[in-house]
Amino acid sequence: LAEYDLGNLLCEDKTPLDVDRKSEAIDDHLRDIAYECTQQFFKLLWSVRIVRLKKKLIDLLINPSNRLNLRTRFPNQLFDFLIPSQRNLTRWERFARLKGIQNKKKSRKIWDPESKSWRPRWGKDRVDSVKDKWVIEVPENADPYEDQFAKLTKERTERRAKNELQRLRNISRAIKPGQGKCCLAVT
Repeated sequence: LAEYDLGNLLCEDKTPLDVDRKSEAIDDHLRDIAYECTQQFFKLLWSVRIVRLKKKLIDLLINPSNRLNLRTRFPNQLFDFLIPSQRNLTRWERFARLKGIQNKKKSRKIWDPESKSWRPRWGKDRVDSVKDKWVIEVPENADPYEDQFAKLTKERTERRAKNELQRLRNISRAIKPGQGKCCLAVT
């Protein structure tokens, strides 16, 4: 009772299922049906005429059947209504478009003249890392007893917190009313 559509690489088995069986028996039954359909599908697929063109083998597949458009829906067609429409621009994207700022690709590694090697621009072992600085000059207008390393660490954590707050604001601005929390990305 299976129908094969080689143009769409589709096998549709219309065998009625016996629902009265136990779950293990149903699993075995479904596995057997899938195995038989797959075997028959590949047997039909390899029976299609093969042409040699410039020392390469090419399978000539049959054109997709028109019945597919009327009766069969693929899983990706079932969820077309879930595909979101174009999202709203973030504040930065609006600003960048207004000012004509474009993203320029930067290489991951840059030359470090001190170590005379290529080092990452960001991340672990990056150039100009706070860990590399064993001495930090105290500015003239700063308190001489203030820990400059702690000050840099505090500034970095404040920047991270500000960035996270801005990210959450962008997400809340982009969410449409009634959309819920489904699109929040955890980072």
